[in-house]
Amino acid sequence: TSPVITGPTNKSINENTKNVHTFTANESVSWSLSGGTDQSKFQINTDGLLSFIIAPDYENPLDTDSNNIYNVKIRATDSSDNSSEHTINVSVINVDDTSPIITGPSGKSINENTTSVHTFSANEKVTWSLNGGVDASKFNINSSTGALTFKSAPDYENPSDTGTNNSYEVKVRATDSAGNTSDQNLTVNVANLDDIAPT
Repeated sequence: TSPVITGPTNKSINENTKNVHTFTANESVSWSLSGGTDQSKFQINTDGLLSFIIAPDYENPLDTDSNNIYNVKIRATDSSDNSSEHTINVSVINVDDTSPIITGPSGKSINENTTSVHTFSANEKVTWSLNGGVDASKFNINSSTGALTFKSAPDYENPSDTGTNNSYEVKVRATDSAGNTSDQNLTVNVANLDDIAPT
């Protein structure tokens, strides 16, 4: 009696992932691939786990007809050499894997005694954060609006940046809803104002 294979005939998986499905049978079997137009793109292990050899990329389909539906046939063979075959079509789903594009300067000069630096923007809805820079601790960023500010207004006469040269370095990060990130380095130069009262 041939083994009975349990598993789907159609399955959808996200691009950039390898594992498709773990097939089972009603008796102990050895698993192999036995055909399908896209057989060369797959492998199956001793536990019945069907996977892509290379994770598929929706933007660059490698299936025979380039439509992101991969066709493969698996075989289960029992100890008496009875076998069964099962065909599956694997549809690859597009996911957002594109990093946001940040609009904003890499260098900016502001006057001392002010806190506002710059409001960053992106080409999609993002969450803003700080992701480094030797003077990151001196800054805040509004996670919704992208408004970068000093925590305390800098004083040209008493610089608090790491290099004590009135040049503050910070890295701004934008994260989109899919978790893709982009970073923008910014150097803020603080300009001197005449803030000494005449005597």
